[in-house]
Amino acid sequence: IAKTGDADGDGQITVMDATEVQHLLADLTPHVDESLLMFADVDQNGLLEIIDVTYILRHVAGLEVPYPIG
Repeated sequence: IAKTGDADGDGQITVMDATEVQHLLADLTPHVDESLLMFADVDQNGLLEIIDVTYILRHVAGLEVPYPIG
């Protein structure tokens, strides 16, 4: 089951989730699963931005994140 921050839908929050969002933002991802985008929008502002990547990476590193992840 996907959860907040789980951009690739594998059920885990990892660096690969951040990489998936980075690829999407850089137009490097040819196919995007639209249903997973809502999980990648960590701050839930309706936009997928680099700050969402930062929050995912902070979570993976065990640092404080202002939004619930996972």
